Amino acid sequence: MKKFDLQGECDFRDLSPAEIETACVYEYMRESKTLGDALNCPTDAERKKKSRELPPFFLWMTDNQFFSLIVALQKAGFPKPWKCLSKASQRRLVSFLAKSTRGMERGDKERFPPVMIEEGAAEFDPFENYWRVGQLEPSELSLLKGWQRTGRRYFWGFIRIDRGYNETEAVEAFKREFRKRWPKTKGGNRERWGARLKNLAAMRIWKHHRNQCERLKAVAKFCRYEGCVKEAAAYEERRKQGHGDEPMSDAAKAEISRAQADARAFFQTLFPGEEPLSYRASGDQKS
Repeated sequence: MKKFDLQGECDFRDLSPAEIETACVYEYMRESKTLGDALNCPTDAERKKKSRELPPFFLWMTDNQFFSLIVALQKAGFPKPWKCLSKASQRRLVSFLAKSTRGMERGDKERFPPVMIEEGAAEFDPFENYWRVGQLEPSELSLLKGWQRTGRRYFWGFIRIDRGYNETEAVEAFKREFRKRWPKTKGGNRERWGARLKNLAAMRIWKHHRNQCERLKAVAKFCRYEGCVKEAAAYEERRKQGHGDEPMSDAAKAEISRAQADARAFFQTLFPGEEPLSYRASGDQKS
């Protein structure tokens, strides 16, 4: 059995700002069995057929761009870890994937508008004795059509607009509501992509390290989660005192569990309906 390369698979601390987005997407692509199968097809015809199973993330590319990416991945040695690729391969993949990462983050505003509002009306149900939002039949609402396989993430809820306010006041109120749910990320774009890579590292460590202590030390080293760093230091003290077999703290467990859940969620924005290769079923997460 091939030995797990902890440094190559989990150490993303020295990535440059120019490569971090592409490196992140590339590493998550390595978690896709569907993509791996498509790349391993022996003929172009079979590869093209298999590529139809790939998700909407790749719809940001034309057919020519997509097959150029496939060739670039093959030449690079996919699924080798990003850090093991040649600098030339890394630069080539940055140029291929840059548009797709922007498309994935921002979206095509014609196909995927930022906000969709369809008018409803407040109705009182005398039988149930409560107010509800009346609307068209769900099948007639355009915002409920064709969203499941887009790979986009949506917030669903109700909206009430007081028409007594002007546009400026309404927009400011909407901004406040938006920031309640999606506060600005400290550190900006690089921090967001870096966090996704840390989450992926935690998922891989959890799967490939069976020993609790080794898992904890690796996550503390490569991910630097506060609870895990504290717990790793505390473990060393307990070990010196002969109590190294005590269970991991709940805070550290919660951080690792949350990281795995976030890694899985981001992977599924790229490959909806597929599970990452490094994900372990919920029944195995406690081991």
